[in-house]
Amino acid sequence: MIINEKQFTDILMMNQGKLKEYLEEALKNAGYNDIINGDGFLYAKGTEPYLLVAHLDRHPNLREKVITIEKDKKDKYGRIKWSSPQGIAGDDRCGVYIILELIKEYHPSILFCEDEEVGCVGSTKFIKTKYLDDLKKLNYFVQIDRGQFDKDTKQYRKDVVFYNTTNKDFINKVVGLTGYEEGEGSSTDIRHLTEETKVASFNISCGYFNEHKIEEYIILEEMINCYNAVENVIKNLNEKYEAFV
Repeated sequence: MIINEKQFTDILMMNQGKLKEYLEEALKNAGYNDIINGDGFLYAKGTEPYLLVAHLDRHPNLREKVITIEKDKKDKYGRIKWSSPQGIAGDDRCGVYIILELIKEYHPSILFCEDEEVGCVGSTKFIKTKYLDDLKKLNYFVQIDRGQFDKDTKQYRKDVVFYNTTNKDFINKVVGLTGYEEGEGSSTDIRHLTEETKVASFNISCGYFNEHKIEEYIILEEMINCYNAVENVIKNLNEKYEAFV
């Protein structure tokens, strides 16, 4: 994956409504014909048996949108950081962008959810629709929406989180294929999707740090690492996995 910095900048600067419009057009351009612009979500049915998920909103602690982006600082590993005085909202624009890159090569089902940060509103609405039946047939779900900083140890890390998926075979295979650590999390959209469908799922670190804060920043290298990790999963994990085994 090579990041188009202009496109990524545009995505970072959009509000939720504008981003939803932009993504609907992007899905059409990527060859999706079955697209549902629903109340709280944007869903596209693919031809490959897995689902990619990201959310469109910014955390309420941040301002409505990014106005300026700074790219002149480095982290302790010498990598360039993207940040903004308004809060850059890599959570979850990093996930959105990575999905757009993945659908250049693959054709999975896609679910973009609104208002995840205020209670997973979009996914809660989605599970009440008839489209939930589509998801029950899929092999697994991948949400690309995880920070990369361990708040307890204060250390940089990359992890995958399984929430209420307890299938050890699935967990071990995902950890092995991604090379990321198994972590813990509270809740996100796939938790609700898995509860309703019993399909296994995981959420993966995707390049943003200090989420939910004005001081949030993005490392583009880590977005690329996430892309590669997810690609390794979808190329090698070809069976259906139940969440609870």
